[in-house]
Amino acid sequence: MSISKKLLIIAENVPKVYEAGQKAGGDYDTAYNEGYGKGYTEGETAGYESGYADGQSNTPNLLEYATNISNLYYGARFPANTEMTIIVPSATNINFLFYNALGLTKATIKGISDNRKIESQQVFRESTNLEIIDLSDFLIKLGNAYQMFYKCTALTQIKGELDFSECTNVNNTFVQCTALVEVRIKANSLSLSIRFANSSNLSADSVQSIIDGLADLTGLDAQTITFHSSIVLTDEQKATISNKNWTLVQ
Repeated sequence: MSISKKLLIIAENVPKVYEAGQKAGGDYDTAYNEGYGKGYTEGETAGYESGYADGQSNTPNLLEYATNISNLYYGARFPANTEMTIIVPSATNINFLFYNALGLTKATIKGISDNRKIESQQVFRESTNLEIIDLSDFLIKLGNAYQMFYKCTALTQIKGELDFSECTNVNNTFVQCTALVEVRIKANSLSLSIRFANSSNLSADSVQSIIDGLADLTGLDAQTITFHSSIVLTDEQKATISNKNWTLVQ
């Protein structure tokens, strides 16, 4: 083949070679950019999550040794829809802890499992944004529960079981808890008159738990259990209340 013929063939194929090279280069750039971007993003996410977990695990619990945490968040103004968890394994007094704390929609207290007696009056009083209180991992005996949940008008659920076996005062504990649906009382632990007169939304399970929570006062002074007039009780439930020497008011 003559030189002129070869040069002609090369000239004819230059555009094809350029196009192929350009495509290959583009695919490489795309692959590189996609791979780099994906790797960077995944690495950044993994690094952040790992760093956050390490930070969390190394953050000291500033309340670990606190015994008296009364008034800690008294009158606090939290950002709207705040959810808070505090761990207080040494606590003996939580009086007024979240008294009139606004903006708080869920409060979790945890860290005690030995059923010790804790002073607990007006803990959540007038925290009118509170919807959920979680005491599932705060296994205590309530000491003084005076107005503990008073005027918690948005409160729908109290998680955990309330033990009143050593309680000295339950006056107005649940007064103005108008939205309350779920509450559990430790069986046979309650021996003082108590009112749920404003809680018209109590679930059937809650009502039964309250009745089961009434101590048998046979031979002792009768006490009074008050339910909202809309709460429907069975004849069996009414008989149980009467047989435990309690007076039912609706």
